[in-house]
Amino acid sequence: GPFGDNADGNLGGGYIIKFDTNGNQIWVKQISIVGASIYPKNVAVDEDLRQIYVAGTSKNANFRTNKTFNYSNGAGGDDLFILRFDENGNQEFFTQTNLYRDSITPNSLTVDSFGNVLVGGSSIIDLEFGTYERTYLRGVLIKYDLNGDERWIRQLGPREDAQFIQRSTTITGIATDENGNIFTTGSTNGNIINEHSEPLGNQDIFLTKYNYLGQIEWIRQIGRLGETLYPGKIGIDFNRNLYTTGLTDDNGKKYQVIGGDLDLFLIKFR
Repeated sequence: GPFGDNADGNLGGGYIIKFDTNGNQIWVKQISIVGASIYPKNVAVDEDLRQIYVAGTSKNANFRTNKTFNYSNGAGGDDLFILRFDENGNQEFFTQTNLYRDSITPNSLTVDSFGNVLVGGSSIIDLEFGTYERTYLRGVLIKYDLNGDERWIRQLGPREDAQFIQRSTTITGIATDENGNIFTTGSTNGNIINEHSEPLGNQDIFLTKYNYLGQIEWIRQIGRLGETLYPGKIGIDFNRNLYTTGLTDDNGKKYQVIGGDLDLFLIKFR
């Protein structure tokens, strides 16, 4: 492969590169299994333990054995995986889901102050209650402890719609505070506060707060009639103010849009 490892026979793989503060490459590691497709999507760092986490999706990759799955026993869908690397680039298995025919898409990854790993994204199956039934695309938030054991799963967004309108909700960003509270942002074309109500616009953004136990504390949904909002990421400062970014096609002046087809926005919450 282009990074020094033999990638012959791989259907698709990824890599992680470490640079020093001057931009000099320290090491590069290729993430690949012969006969498997692997797509890393996010990276997060535990600064206290000097560990790096990589999350993504894979097909036919068994990261526990570094071999391909036997489909009679393993997963046939796109699996969520998280790998852990030490500061020297040594890879360690962390966790992997095996959902057979469906998938979790990880859009965001972070490590809290206690070393727990949180991944946010979307899925079309019921994970929270373990029925694995098909639903609309819903936001998903999963918490793992330091050992890679799942602590809880939470989902949000409409499961179904009485008017048979295809609803879609996804988490795109996660931030945590020093107490282990979790803040998320994302988008929905439904109503995540009341599943039976309409969205505020064509597509809205939302913010949520969960405590460390996964209990929802509040939800904010932001939108405007006829407007499409595209979410970005979320951040928190030392005073616990929240910041979220994204794009808007609004031609009004509610968000002081300057012009063009799409404009950036930055919102601060106290």
